[in-house]
Amino acid sequence: MIPIPSALLIHAAKLLPTAKEDVWQNKNYSQPVLLSGIRVEPAGQWTMEGQNRRISHTATLFYDCRNSRPQNVEFQAGGKIVFEGREYTIETVEPLYDGRRLHHIEVGLS
Repeated sequence: MIPIPSALLIHAAKLLPTAKEDVWQNKNYSQPVLLSGIRVEPAGQWTMEGQNRRISHTATLFYDCRNSRPQNVEFQAGGKIVFEGREYTIETVEPLYDGRRLHHIEVGLS
């Protein structure tokens, strides 16, 4: 399977790895990582919260294992992505294979 074309990977974002809490329960994030050659697709999604309905704005980040930079980035649930001035929380990380090796990673954001 061919990599995701570079012409589609037009975005950049900042990854703030999973926070570690200190003894006062303050969250301390590791050094931010600048991601380039990625794609972020915003989407609206209905979610149920108790008996009230609300719209939760979510997005999916596509990280291609050949064309995205830096290489070998690890995404973990609970980490943060800053894209176009908005901070998202990583909810899901789904590695997708082309049969033999990792092709790309789809990261669910909320």
